[in-house]
Amino acid sequence: MPIGGTILGFRCSRAARALGVLASAALLSASVADAAFAQMPVRIGVANDMSGVHAAIGGPGSVIAARMAAGDFGGQVLGRPIEIVSGDTQNKPDIAVGFVAEWFDRMEVSAVVDSGGSAVGLALQMLAQQHGKLFLNTGATSSAFIGKACTPTALQFFANNRALAIAGLEPALEKSIDSWFFVTVDCAFGHALQADATEVILAHGGRVVGATQHPLGSTDMSAYLQQARASGAKGVIFANAGTDLLNSLKQAQEFRLANAQTLVGLLVNISDLEALGPGGADGLVFSTAFYPAMSADALAWSRRFASRNQNHPPTMTQAMTYSAVLHYLKAIAALQTDDNDQVAAWLHDHEADDVLMHHTKIRLDGRVMNDMYVVRVKPARDVRDPLDTLERLATLKAEQVYPGADKSACPLLHR
Repeated sequence: MPIGGTILGFRCSRAARALGVLASAALLSASVADAAFAQMPVRIGVANDMSGVHAAIGGPGSVIAARMAAGDFGGQVLGRPIEIVSGDTQNKPDIAVGFVAEWFDRMEVSAVVDSGGSAVGLALQMLAQQHGKLFLNTGATSSAFIGKACTPTALQFFANNRALAIAGLEPALEKSIDSWFFVTVDCAFGHALQADATEVILAHGGRVVGATQHPLGSTDMSAYLQQARASGAKGVIFANAGTDLLNSLKQAQEFRLANAQTLVGLLVNISDLEALGPGGADGLVFSTAFYPAMSADALAWSRRFASRNQNHPPTMTQAMTYSAVLHYLKAIAALQTDDNDQVAAWLHDHEADDVLMHHTKIRLDGRVMNDMYVVRVKPARDVRDPLDTLERLATLKAEQVYPGADKSACPLLHR
């Protein structure tokens, strides 16, 4: 017995030691895993047109804005570093989906921001939902994002087509300009903008006498402008943006179109005014949800941004990218988790609030309820500050430019 007992005791002791080693290994493995997770960055992707016709609207400037937001937040969240990655969509949905899917699958990117054009944005909104990731739309304008295409994991910060049309057309409609011709870029963005602007015109008793479409990236607008002049319309609407809009406005001046017709650009960016140069857009009226001198805080932030962006002022897209990234990081910090379902719910339930957006509500369909401003370009002789080039004519509350929940096609609002 003693011998047997000793042997049994020896065996039990050896088994206990083995179990202890295994337990210690498990604890060490868990500790290593926790440490590795703590060092894993919270990755946010900026996907947009980095080199094409819309590069000045979002492009590398949106990456700068996202990094400013990460820096202003302290550079980390949940004790983990914040990392901003970026990719060039080339304005092509298939290219965008290709590299963003890889971001989601291989790089643990948890949210994608911007997108640029609406065709790319709609593809990314669907992709984000499929992967259970967040899509923070700060660059695409289609009203479809908060309509039938709405998802619980997406927010639209950028002013949509309907808001741009209502605010942008209001001054002209008040002057009883009741016949219109569209010069529209032939893509999802242009078609959607024309459709929403047409709805606004008809609601005010006006009529659309014609339209022409041009390819994305057109340099010669002469044929389209001649059609606009021949239409006899009192007003010409440019349903395009970026380089396309610049070419339209420059060549419209050469054709002296403004001598006989009112010209309206529905999506005018600060970058467009900069490209047109001093005096190139004097008196132009348009609508926006952001401009650098809209408040003292916005102007101070714009100076910081310009110092990082070769002295170029921030556009609406770039400003919205800053606010979107901050709002996302606040959600993670408040929840103490980056679980996408919980974060998405928090984003919808809480107002966006920072130096650019003040107590801005967000609807369940993802619509960020930002106010719209009708502004006019100051004459070059009156400009003393390159960041203070616009005069505010009117403020339209969000409820005036975005349809109510009862009129929305988003299924999330009708459960």
